[in-house]
Amino acid sequence: MFITSEQLKWVNNLRSILNTRPLKFIPRPSNKEKVRRYCFDLVQSTSFEIFIMGVIIVNTLSMTFNHFNQSEFWNIFLFSLEIIFLIIFTLEMILKLVGLGPYYYYKQSWWNMFDGSIVIISLLDIIVVATLGDNGSDSSFDVKILRVFRIARIFKLIKVSKQLQILTSTLILSLMSLVNIGILLILVFFIFSVMGMNLYGKVERDGEYLHEYNNFETFSISFLTLFKASTGENWNLFMRFLVNERNMASAIPFFLLFIILVTFLMLNLFIAVIIENFSESVQSDSNTSFSNAHIDQFVDAWGFIQTDLWSEDRYYLPGYTIVKLLHLMPYPMGIKGSELDERSRSVRSDDRMSYITELEDFVRNLKLRENCFGEIFFVDVLTCIVKKQFELQDVEIDQLERKQTDEIQAAIGKSARKKLMHVLEDRKRSNLTIPVSFSDYSNAATGLQMIYRGKKAREAWERIKLEGKTLKLKQFTVPPLEIEEIETTL
Repeated sequence: MFITSEQLKWVNNLRSILNTRPLKFIPRPSNKEKVRRYCFDLVQSTSFEIFIMGVIIVNTLSMTFNHFNQSEFWNIFLFSLEIIFLIIFTLEMILKLVGLGPYYYYKQSWWNMFDGSIVIISLLDIIVVATLGDNGSDSSFDVKILRVFRIARIFKLIKVSKQLQILTSTLILSLMSLVNIGILLILVFFIFSVMGMNLYGKVERDGEYLHEYNNFETFSISFLTLFKASTGENWNLFMRFLVNERNMASAIPFFLLFIILVTFLMLNLFIAVIIENFSESVQSDSNTSFSNAHIDQFVDAWGFIQTDLWSEDRYYLPGYTIVKLLHLMPYPMGIKGSELDERSRSVRSDDRMSYITELEDFVRNLKLRENCFGEIFFVDVLTCIVKKQFELQDVEIDQLERKQTDEIQAAIGKSARKKLMHVLEDRKRSNLTIPVSFSDYSNAATGLQMIYRGKKAREAWERIKLEGKTLKLKQFTVPPLEIEEIETTL
């Protein structure tokens, strides 16, 4: 109400940045643990994930094959399919437990806990069927309830489907608005329930329209009656009965007003809020504006470097890794695939020198800061890249009115601000006051280039002497050291 559209855009971007978290680091087992290392590589591969998703889809479809009065052959066939799928999902859980280890199995993602729970429930289902029979005879517990949980595996498709992720995140972001509308809807139900008790609480029942679960005699039943009317269930017949049989003409404006307010306004308002948030999510996915897709690119690149360095601290990386970070992200978040990236791979010295100069200007314009340990901070790097690449202007809080400041703080949310407090507890480490100097890293890279070329030249000279060949100048031509090798050496 009090903030402008530009300020609201800044608030939404800041909230997205503050709610972003780095990927959880999972160390790869050492070469000595060959079995665990093989299991780790297998469960972390894309092919394994695609295979499991395919099995989940086939398993879900197989649940639709059950029908009433099916033959014994069909029962055996479906039960065999259940056993096959259970074996596959159990092996998946065992492979992840061995490859990741029990600690990282549960730490990596809540999806692992979800999968493990479904597998355990499915195993209990098989055990109960084997001991008590398919119908759970001699027991008041219905074993078919356990089988219902297997359908929950279909929710894992959200993990791999971008459109489903957008829809799910839209529903989650709409919850706060829906809660406010829901409170208003309950208030309308409360008012009309009390009005119905006073107007029609003493009307005699007829057994068809007015009965035990459809009347206005008590508040709870009155509330339930209005809820059924809001779904469109015979409210017009109920209204006509009160008017014709009980001479209650007030029932016409009562029910018409209730249906217009609840069915045509309030319930449609729920849908309108979700559709509006969904359209905003779809529009923000374009390359011309900052979106969750750009955040995902940054998180993946940050996690790749973190894993490469075997760093268990998710929020801090060495300052020199900013070069590799930019090379891992496509434009506009980084320089991957750009002309600057192409010049970094050129063998011409002029191209490489211009690349270093332009990259140094690029990093300087980001206005990054590092702490006294030479580390850059996750949130600071993401904020600086977004501000520069998308030309987002800061909002000067000191120049705003009190109402605008309160509205901005409420829009960002306390949870988003508190999530980083535990990370910033180390005052010395979170004190980002030193500008990141790319020139120091580029000078070190140039020195490494000279060492690398000298090493290759000496190896070539020793090889030539051993083979007794004639010395040729071109044999000392050494390709430039790749930027990944520079950063790894640094």
